Amino acid sequence: MREIAALNDSDPTPRIEMASHRPLDHIEPFSGYRNESKNSMQWLRTFVYEMTGTHTEADK
Repeated sequence: MREIAALNDSDPTPRIEMASHRPLDHIEPFSGYRNESKNSMQWLRTFVYEMTGTHTEADK
């Protein structure tokens, strides 16, 4: 991987840095309530309301 990166130093395209290990104390525990703010729930309700009745049957 490093050899390939060394060959492409002149390439200005941004690259993703791969991490082989992340310390466990830096990983935030998942909370199912993370995306349940009033704004995100309102967005979801609006989206579902707008999508109601938009499903059409597949061509036979």
